[in-house]
Order: sequence, then C-alpha cells, then structure tokens
Amino acid sequence: PIVGGFGSRVDLDGNEIIVSNASTLAYVFEKNANGLQQKQVIYSPNASDGGFGYAISVENNRIAIGDPLINSVAENAGSVFIYGKTGDLYDLQQIIPSPEATANYHFGSCVKIFGNHLFIAAENQVNYQNASSNVGSVYHYLFNGTEWVFQQKLTLGNSSFFGKKIEVNDNILAIYGTSSNGTTKYFALFKLIDNNYAFTGSHEYNGLWGQ
Repeated sequence: PIVGGFGSRVDLDGNEIIVSNASTLAYVFEKNANGLQQKQVIYSPNASDGGFGYAISVENNRIAIGDPLINSVAENAGSVFIYGKTGDLYDLQQIIPSPEATANYHFGSCVKIFGNHLFIAAENQVNYQNASSNVGSVYHYLFNGTEWVFQQKLTLGNSSFFGKKIEVNDNILAIYGTSSNGTTKYFALFKLIDNNYAFTGSHEYNGLWGQ
C-alpha cells in the first residue's frame, strides 16, 4: 500500500538530502556551514494521484522520483520524473512513462540512479489483484548525455514483487524479490557486461530476513 507522510522516503548524495512524503511532494535539503537548510520543494505534476515520491533516488545533481499511481499510459501504470540541477535548483528534465499500457503496473515503485545507469521497478507487473501474478520487472536505462534511454528489461522466473528493492555498486546489481508463493525471499545478482546486466545467481532466505 501507498503510505504517505514526511520522511516516508529519504535518499542522500554528498551534502544533499531528498525527503518525500510518498504522495505529493519532495523536499531538497542541503547541509552546509549553517546546518541543514531547506533549498527547494518539488511538487507533483499531478498531485491528485497521491503516489509522487513513493520512490526517490539522487546522485550527481540528478533526482529520479517515482510515481507508481499516476495514470500515464493506463490507470496506475506509473511514471518516473527526472530532475536535473540548474544553478541551485532542480528542474524537470524528462518524464519516463510506463513502457507497458497495463493498469496497476506500478512502474516507478522503486528507482535507483548509479552513474549513467538508472533502474526502475514495476513491482506489480501483470495483475495487481492477483498476488500470484505480481511478477515484477526492473527496467534499465542509460544516460546518453541528454536523456535516459531504455537499455534492457530484467525479470526472473517464478518470482513475485521483483524489484521491491534495488541496490548497485561497481558492476554488481542486486534486486530483491520473493518466490511466486511469497514464502521465499531472495536477492538476485546481476553483473554488468557491455552496458547490459547478466544474471549470475540468487541468494534465498526462508526465515524472517527481508520481511
């Protein structure tokens, strides 16, 4: 479920901290000699949908803000809004709509910027009403110097909610998901090879970890 409230989502890079209420807006804070100061408020382009800032990621003066509830190409299909810094403020530079015209696809449920790589999850891929069909996918984009361009789609068989959590470091990508029946939690690992991520294996856990 979408749960709103200041501080629901937080990310930081250097002296900047991005905080959202997971529904309508995100705040940009800067830590300097005077302490922590609010620099900007980024409002949802469509405040009525209530999902703006459900996922946020900031790196190198670029912010990705996911809104999995926006009616982009279908009801609740989702979009991701990309902001870049001009001077001291961030401006909207690109909107990435859901690549699938599927209701409740929830594209933008998780986002992660890493250098010139951007990862966007559609956690509720296929059918939101049927838990066994919530396969999930992660879309990989590359920055070409002007905009983010689709590179590949990552999925994993016999999975559910694939992309609920995304972490990346150096050339290794880790994506969290569960088994299709929801009993097993895992991280799937991928390795970067020629601008594409190749699956290398997964690590499972059947206890309380990941809940």
